[in-house]
Formats: sequence, structure tokens, C-alpha cells
Amino acid sequence: MKRAREIGLMVLTAAMIFFAWQNLDTVEVSFLFWQFDAPLPVVVLIPLLVGLIVGAVGMAVSGRRRRAAKAEKAAEALPSGESLGTEAIRDEEEVPL
Repeated sequence: MKRAREIGLMVLTAAMIFFAWQNLDTVEVSFLFWQFDAPLPVVVLIPLLVGLIVGAVGMAVSGRRRRAAKAEKAAEALPSGESLGTEAIRDEEEVPL
């Protein structure tokens, strides 16, 4: 499965390189009150990178929330009055030196 992912990424990368190589024309870009000329591959690449960054941040936030909810659920499963942190402290106190 890992090999298939690597091959897929190589094919996608090659396709992006060929796209950029065949479309080196400059295009006029109008955004809000800005207007400028830029190569087409740059105009395509910038929104792609912004989307990747936004997606990565969203996944990180979602993962953090999921881990916090899982930890909270585990803490609720403990007998009342105990917490995950105090259990580790009690174990250290009971060890004879």
C-alpha cells in the first residue's frame, strides 16, 4: 500500500511539472483591489499551498480536540476522587527506597 502511495505521488508530481512547463504564459490576476500579471503555474500553486496549510491546521485542531475528549472520557471512567495524575504520584510514594 505504501508503494502505491509513492507511485501515485510521483505520477501527480510529474503531471504538475508538465502542466507548469506547458503553461508558462503570464495571466492577469485581479483580486480585490490588486491587479497584476503572474505566470499561470504560480497562480495555480498559491491557492493549492494555502489550501494545504488550512487543511493541515484544521486536522491538527481536530486531532487535539479528539485527544482531549478521549482523555476526559478516560478520567470519567476512574473511580470518583481519583485522577490520572494522582495515581502516578501514589505509585511513587508506595515504592520503598
